[in-house]
Amino acid sequence: MNRRFVPVITIAMLVGAACGGGSDDAASSPAAADDASEAVTDAPADDSSDSDESADSGLVADLPQFLSDFERVCTTETGFAGATPYSDGPGPHPFVLLVESDSGSMFDRTISDAPPGWAIETDLDFDDNSEFVATELIACATQSSAEPTGIMCDLELDDDSVVTLELVDVTMDLTIREATTGNVVGTETLDGSDAECPFFALINDGDTQHMNTPTDDDYISALKPYVAP
Repeated sequence: MNRRFVPVITIAMLVGAACGGGSDDAASSPAAADDASEAVTDAPADDSSDSDESADSGLVADLPQFLSDFERVCTTETGFAGATPYSDGPGPHPFVLLVESDSGSMFDRTISDAPPGWAIETDLDFDDNSEFVATELIACATQSSAEPTGIMCDLELDDDSVVTLELVDVTMDLTIREATTGNVVGTETLDGSDAECPFFALINDGDTQHMNTPTDDDYISALKPYVAP
């Protein structure tokens, strides 16, 4: 039995985080509330339709507002007409990788070492989704099997307590779809396997297993025939 002490980061939920006290004081003051009401009353009427149009001016039609919303291509096989049609050629054909979570929903995974032009790069301007127009492929990764290895790892927490997790090898099915139509372009199988205990890990309370998932290099190798043939 392989046991090894490694540092662990425990995932905790932050509840009731405080924001700046100034706004709370203003909201709780009757005088401030009266002033705010008067300011709203005296303000000239605004055309809300013009305001909405301005706020949404950066949103391209038939594209998701958030990268993770490409999930529907994986789950319902319904594409987004605002994306770029996929065609054979040397590429690169930009992709979005969506991976199935433990809850069954899909989340976008960033491949930090992907070659230039492969992945869609996003920013924090959520009122502008124009960077998604270049998307040609959606790669959907779902777990098909999980095999416990019998290898046990002792992980030391910040409070010096120890939690023991068993390594589990995971196989992922990767389905590559056209972003515009949802049609399947190809399928691949990726195996996540490791006999070594992790140097660090993210865990939830009650976890008893550490999943060996495919690496970024595994995904790059699997996607290359489609993204940069």
